[in-house]
Amino acid sequence: MIVALMQMEDENGLDSKVVISPVDRSGRAPQRLTAEDERRIGDYFKRYKQHEPGKFSKVPGWAGPEAGLTFVRMTHAFFRECRRLPPSAACKVREPPAG
Repeated sequence: MIVALMQMEDENGLDSKVVISPVDRSGRAPQRLTAEDERRIGDYFKRYKQHEPGKFSKVPGWAGPEAGLTFVRMTHAFFRECRRLPPSAACKVREPPAG
């Protein structure tokens, strides 16, 4: 289950991460991401490239499960609709319907 979207950027641009959790028997995530969890995870990703010349990463913010699901849907739509185009072709993806 998606519990959050970590909005991340690096030297190549947007590099957000979807944070997931296993679910219990009722289909719910047994643990939620706390502000402390977000800080700890964000701190790791802020520094994991610091020793690589010319590389960086930053975490400008976090979003909830709905944003994470939208991100996954858009990424899937992009892959499905754009993968056969030549690299020089522009591909525009419309947000897929929920569900």
